[in-house]
Amino acid sequence: MNWGVRIVPEKKAYIIERFGKYVKTLGSGIHLLIPFVDRIHKRQFQFRILDAKLASYGVENPIYAIIQLAQTTMRSELEKITLDKTLEEEATLNEKIV
Repeated sequence: MNWGVRIVPEKKAYIIERFGKYVKTLGSGIHLLIPFVDRIHKRQFQFRILDAKLASYGVENPIYAIIQLAQTTMRSELEKITLDKTLEEEATLNEKIV
């Protein structure tokens, strides 16, 4: 329930909806909300999200989108090198992919 004041923890972002429609993204700090009108859109992510609005509304399934992006990046990097070199440079590949 929204009582008007919301504290957003450090390194977090909350999506605010007004009557079910996106209004804004709150960064860390103290924020005032309109009671019973504004609500925090609940989405739990275990990934580093750079834009909370796009993560919530930009794709239908954010987890699937992240997996597809990681696979595409991995294929792109792997086709640049040979198999022996791939096995030797596993740590470097991990850095480029992640």
